[in-house]
Amino acid sequence: MTSSHGKRKRFVPLARCSTASQIDTSLTDQLNSMAVAADERGIELLDPHLMPGQSGSLRRNLEKALDAIIARKVGGEPIDGIMVYDLSRFGRSGPYHFGHLMIRLEDAGLELQEVVDHVDNADFARMFRLLKHGPSSGEVRRGELRPRIAVVA
Repeated sequence: MTSSHGKRKRFVPLARCSTASQIDTSLTDQLNSMAVAADERGIELLDPHLMPGQSGSLRRNLEKALDAIIARKVGGEPIDGIMVYDLSRFGRSGPYHFGHLMIRLEDAGLELQEVVDHVDNADFARMFRLLKHGPSSGEVRRGELRPRIAVVA
C-alpha cells in the first residue's frame, strides 16, 4: 500500500488492554497480529502507541492516545494512519465517540485500519462499520446522515 507520495504507507500500531493482568499477553498478541497484517498489506509500522491497563470505555484514554499520535505527526513524523487489532481497541467508548474520533482522524489526515473485521460488541458493530466504511465523515458532520423514514398515509 502506497501513499500519495509513492512510498509505503506508515502506520502507528495502537495496542490497548484494560487490565494489568492482560499486559504480558494481550499487547504482544495485538502487536504480532498487526505486524503480520502490515507485512501482507505492504505497510510500514512505526513505533507503537501502547495503552497498558487503560480501559477503552473511558473517553479520555482514547482522546489522549489520539492526541499523542497526532502530535507525533504534527511534529514531523511521517504518519499515514493508525492500525488497531480490531475496532473495539479504538472505539470501545461508544458509537458517537467513535464517530468523533473518526472525524479527528480525518481532520489530521490519518487513516484507520484494523487487523480483523471484528467487533466484539454487537450493539456497536453496525455503527462502527457505518462510520468507518459508509458515508464520509464530512457527511456525518454536516448532518446529512439521517434515518430514512417512510410516511404511510
